[in-house]
Amino acid sequence: QPSGTEFCTRPAMGDEFIKMMFEIGKILMQAEAKVNATCGFHVHVDGVDLSYWQLRELILLWSIIEKDVRQYLVAPTRLNNRYCMEFKTSIPKEVIERLKCLNTSKKLREYLLALVLGTRTDQIGNTVREGGKGHNHGPLRYLSLNLNSWTYRGTVEFRLKEGLIDTSEGTAWALFCGWIVEAAAKLPMS
Repeated sequence: QPSGTEFCTRPAMGDEFIKMMFEIGKILMQAEAKVNATCGFHVHVDGVDLSYWQLRELILLWSIIEKDVRQYLVAPTRLNNRYCMEFKTSIPKEVIERLKCLNTSKKLREYLLALVLGTRTDQIGNTVREGGKGHNHGPLRYLSLNLNSWTYRGTVEFRLKEGLIDTSEGTAWALFCGWIVEAAAKLPMS
């Protein structure tokens, strides 16, 4: 009985991404790969250029649409998985309300870093992407939208989708995740 394997890919975009997903699909089909309820399909979207304001908009947007995404686009087996917990119910309502009220870049930066890293604002220091592999992942690591990844990889990770063999569905999901980040980045500051 072979054990599970994590399938990691290189960063890709555009036609290169579509081609890579097609090639992965061929490999998975040839290997007669299987997935079960413990498998997840995680997508990292480049967020290195996201400002704190855009990250705030992403959090607010995701807190609005996550319920529908969970209901219509995700297998029921993923809904209670501890590695992709519901974002909105895991983040206190007061946090979302506070994010809406912050009106300076400095205050927003401090608040977001404290939220993502799980520290007090006076412990954070000036470097945004500090840490690296093996550092404390913070409280947001296992939520459906992992913002902790943004602090050390420069990506926003969507952890919600179930494992799949159908790479056309995986391609569509990855594009959807990218569109969410792009939409949040284009929203006017609320």
